[in-house]
Amino acid sequence: MTADLSSGNLAAIVVRIGGVSAALLGGVQAVSGVTTPTFDGPFEVSGTVGQSLNFRLNVIPFGDRFMRSFSASGLPTGVTIVTLGDNSALLSGTPSQGGTFLATVFGWRYSPVSNPDNQIPGNSVSDSVVLTISGGTTRPSIEQHPANIRRLPGTNAVFTVLAQGTGPITYHWRKDATPSALSSSATLTVSNLTANDAGTYSVVVSNSAGTQTSSGAVLSIASRPVIGPTKVNNSIRLAFTGETGVTYRVETATNVAATTWNTLTNVTPLADGPLAVTNAPASSNLFYRLRLLGP
Repeated sequence: MTADLSSGNLAAIVVRIGGVSAALLGGVQAVSGVTTPTFDGPFEVSGTVGQSLNFRLNVIPFGDRFMRSFSASGLPTGVTIVTLGDNSALLSGTPSQGGTFLATVFGWRYSPVSNPDNQIPGNSVSDSVVLTISGGTTRPSIEQHPANIRRLPGTNAVFTVLAQGTGPITYHWRKDATPSALSSSATLTVSNLTANDAGTYSVVVSNSAGTQTSSGAVLSIASRPVIGPTKVNNSIRLAFTGETGVTYRVETATNVAATTWNTLTNVTPLADGPLAVTNAPASSNLFYRLRLLGP
């Protein structure tokens, strides 16, 4: 069953059930032999931000049952449901929020003979209405927050945020919740790190519909390890200090200016110092360095 249910238009639908025809307005179904009206949904309603929207729901009752009370949930901002009278309600208002909304409309039926003024418990029906509101802006949302970073002094740290929403979107990064001119893009790079750069970084994402603030990402500055090599027989002993909970990698190269360094794998850890390893190098001309891996 299809119908044109655009804003401000009423669509009359004729269905035949069990040999009985019923004219329906707004897509509300009445079934022969059933005394409780039921919504025949979902319905689709279109509108535009800033423009008046009116969509009427009418019910053709059966028996002595009447729909005298209506409500709705999930409507866009600016739109409400208004009870017009027996078996009739109106989705009405001026939407101020764009997007697609899945709303639920509710109706309660009454008996005009036994209980004309009060709701009969349990005698309610509901159905879905999809409202597509064009125009306007969608408030930004943060899909990926910046992550914690730990780096050595002199290196760089890069924070990234992933946000969605109606553009243009602006970004204002801050350190320790203090507004600053750190960056106005989705990426913040802190270069040539020093101890003064340590702190918590966050970003405020904004558009014309509102703002959203990311969670804080902690930038910590690791202590640069001190390495001290000594020769023991035909092996090299490396003792260095570092930080607890930090992972390092020992790398070697035959040229200190080499662009590619090899990871030292034949390492024997020693327990008589802060951290010491021994290596029996295959080359008499070998350079060693430590690389910080994490956290």
